[in-house]
Amino acid sequence: QTTCSTSAPVAAGRSCQVAVAFAPASDGPLSGSLTLTDDASPATQTVALSGTGTAVSVSLSSLAFSGTVVGSTSSAQSVTLANSSTGNVTISGITASGDFAETNTCGSSVAAGSNCTIDVTFKPTAAGSLTGTLSIQDSASDSPQTVALSGNGEDFSIAARTTSSAISAGGTASYDLLISPEGGFSGDVSLTCSGAPSKSTCLASPSAVTLNGTDNSAITLKVTTTAPSVMVPPISLPWDLPPMVMFWIGLFLLLGLGVLGRFRPARTRMRPALLASLAAVLLAMTFWTSCGGGSPAPQITPGTPPGTYTLTVTGASGSLSHDATVTLTVQ
Repeated sequence: QTTCSTSAPVAAGRSCQVAVAFAPASDGPLSGSLTLTDDASPATQTVALSGTGTAVSVSLSSLAFSGTVVGSTSSAQSVTLANSSTGNVTISGITASGDFAETNTCGSSVAAGSNCTIDVTFKPTAAGSLTGTLSIQDSASDSPQTVALSGNGEDFSIAARTTSSAISAGGTASYDLLISPEGGFSGDVSLTCSGAPSKSTCLASPSAVTLNGTDNSAITLKVTTTAPSVMVPPISLPWDLPPMVMFWIGLFLLLGLGVLGRFRPARTRMRPALLASLAAVLLAMTFWTSCGGGSPAPQITPGTPPGTYTLTVTGASGSLSHDATVTLTVQ
């Protein structure tokens, strides 16, 4: 490049500039010259040029990584950096951008006729197509050498299509959720629910899905609550009493029967004996009642407490975990 022009003379006391670039076609020492022809005396000015060509190359122009789960690290792929020149090549830096990382055996220089290896790995931070660049800065004339990097991050998402429900205690709330693959994710996703109130159950149906990379999976979440209840214990009858109480009741009955048998010939005297026996039985019943044989108090069992609750549905697959929340109001 030059600021000098054949159509515009350089005025007295002024100057123009000529920029020279070196692009060696071979390795080793190279020389040349820059010649300027003008109407000055002498009419030709010459500038000697010299440089050393180095031949450095990479074995691949691009690396493509297959689908990798977000947050995990892929297997390494390798690139070879070769120095085919007759002199050493100094390495000033090797970097990988984006969601890619590198390790290498190059050190600070590569000797003439030698090579080194650069290993690249992919660790996606998001789902979808991701790109980066492997860049090698060195003393070669065509520095930096670059390798295009690409990969695909895989993940899944969980979303609630029904976000809230209000029911009375004893009712069942239902929510619709959707599990979606991202970046072509394939694999099993298990589902759990947390945050449900006491005396209730929260279950996802199905409890696990298998994503195929393209199709969504529908999930139904059901929360079943419990209504309060009143229970009246059964009344104990005399024959449910302890053996000692039954003994005394039987004794009274026997005494009554004895009295009846004794006065059986005299019918006119049977009535007092009968009354005495009945009194004995009544006395036994009174004894049973006074000992707690009456009607017990009813027992109240509380149900699911009223209130508003936030439930969390968690989908998990290996190292991946995502949540969706829904609201339940129990009246």
